Amino acid sequence: MDATRRRQTLGRHASAALPWIWKALARRDESHADFARNLGLSNATAARLLYGDLRPDVTNARLCLELYGAPLLLWDRPVPANWRPHEYPDLRRRARVQQATGTDG
Repeated sequence: MDATRRRQTLGRHASAALPWIWKALARRDESHADFARNLGLSNATAARLLYGDLRPDVTNARLCLELYGAPLLLWDRPVPANWRPHEYPDLRRRARVQQATGTDG
């Protein structure tokens, strides 16, 4: 059993860009800290963005497009009703296998 506590609730600014970014983070095997560093944000601010407590400014929205492929229009669309963070463990596991073996896991 995984004892890690993970937030599952989303903030009022949650948008359709969030699943896109979470999936890209899993595919790249990146953490919240990596996301924060890539955008030049504090870990707390990055977490607020990833959970929809905060909307990104134009600069950070464009960085999310460049780094994670999240289209700018998705920030204005609602998040899918049944989506929750941490839904992509298989992509993260596959990224780790690829990294360790140099294969397509």
